[in-house]
Amino acid sequence: LNILFIPHVPNLKVVNRVYEFAKQTNGYFLYWHMNNATLKDKILSQIKSFRFKKYNNIVQIPILFKPERIATLINTYFLNILIKKLRIDVIVNANALLFDVEKIKVPVIYDLVDDHLEINPDIGLNINRINKIKKDIQNSVGVVCVTEFLADKVKSLNNNVITIENGIDLEKFK
Repeated sequence: LNILFIPHVPNLKVVNRVYEFAKQTNGYFLYWHMNNATLKDKILSQIKSFRFKKYNNIVQIPILFKPERIATLINTYFLNILIKKLRIDVIVNANALLFDVEKIKVPVIYDLVDDHLEINPDIGLNINRINKIKKDIQNSVGVVCVTEFLADKVKSLNNNVITIENGIDLEKFK
């Protein structure tokens, strides 16, 4: 089974559930780089990321961020090319905005790590983004949540919901 894991935010220096899932399953995980230091850096990093690349189980495809409606369609187009190229069977998606789940050519499991179902201007969650997230959850074959509270909220959108809590290895902190 070839699985592609799409992180919430790509940061290879931080241990996160998507990368850990990918390691445990020998799956692929999607990576992109965006330098937000200045507008010039942002544009240059956007141009540099506009390529297909594969290093071991890390894969990169062209990713656009703006304008959101067009970027989502273009990103999904490139994702479907990658799916075909790597013969991906299923995707575990923890990213809320980059792709249109309905148009992805393989089943998608939505990994919901944060409550993105309510307006929160501090993190850019407006009604359009929330509606997109809800639609993606509805078009997923299942949803993985980090808490029972979040799972209960999502069950009205998708009845195939499980909880896999984030954990701490207490032995490392003694």
